[in-house]
Amino acid sequence: MNRTLAVSTLFLLIAMLTVPAKASVLLQEDFSGATPGANNSLAGTQFQVTSGAVDIVGVVNGSFFACANNPTGNCLDLVGSPGNGAIGSIPTFNLIAGDTYTISFGYILQGFAAGTTPTSDFTVGLGSFSNMLTAIPTVQNGSLSFTASSNQTGVALTFATNAAPDSVHGAVLDHIVLMQTARTAVPEPSSFALLAIGVGLLGIARRWTFPRLL
Repeated sequence: MNRTLAVSTLFLLIAMLTVPAKASVLLQEDFSGATPGANNSLAGTQFQVTSGAVDIVGVVNGSFFACANNPTGNCLDLVGSPGNGAIGSIPTFNLIAGDTYTISFGYILQGFAAGTTPTSDFTVGLGSFSNMLTAIPTVQNGSLSFTASSNQTGVALTFATNAAPDSVHGAVLDHIVLMQTARTAVPEPSSFALLAIGVGLLGIARRWTFPRLL
């Protein structure tokens, strides 16, 4: 057998064993299905209020102001009218050890002039993972990723206000997306058999290319 062909076959088999990571969307929410301005009501969305008060605001179905980061749609103010609020996703998720989870969303402390100093702290959580962010009067885009260290069942995606500049202004969220990226799959036993065949072919090619001297 031609040695070059054997090497090519081996590399092809290795490539076949390399399984690319698979990403999937677990949740998307832009609050466009909700009725804006309804304090403490998240009907029509994939979230529910877990404590305090929140507001859905935006222009869909008519409302009292537009969202800075979603001017043609809706957003959610984590401080309601009045008081700090917290929300949790209605669908829950089973986290798989070794898989990577990414939470992305836009956020801003709306209602203050850009460049001013008010801030609002809020915590994003998913199972054992949590991270605190600070909203300012400028649009920011959050992207939080972590790899689950253990299996966890029935966990919700949560957002909760920690501190706000007053009783009616908090972090305003939009376009929440939760993604899961599965770890690289372990090849099947039959795949290892294919690799062994490829290594064997390479060995044969070497013997035929470099014959032993008598």
